Amino acid sequence: MKRQKELIYYKKEKIYYSKFDNNYNVYILISYNIHSGLNKNMFPTLFDTIDFLKQSNADIICLQEVNESARAGFQVSSFKEELKMNSHFGANVVDLGFNYGL
Repeated sequence: MKRQKELIYYKKEKIYYSKFDNNYNVYILISYNIHSGLNKNMFPTLFDTIDFLKQSNADIICLQEVNESARAGFQVSSFKEELKMNSHFGANVVDLGFNYGL
């Protein structure tokens, strides 16, 4: 009997998880808007986010509102180094020394 593919979504706060079973492997994907590594009170949360993502054991992590510049901080580099994952950064805002995007 062939196993059926399943895609499961669930939400915890503003973090979206997906679990995809392709009959042999399960992949965990997380999509998260990190709001430049700040909470609503402008308190830094970048390393709390990194700690959470380490514990999530995700295979793929998609982040939005990430900075990668000397002026705003090297968040992509921090995630890549701390999580020991490959990365790709697409800056959709490049202005006044900022690189900000996905």
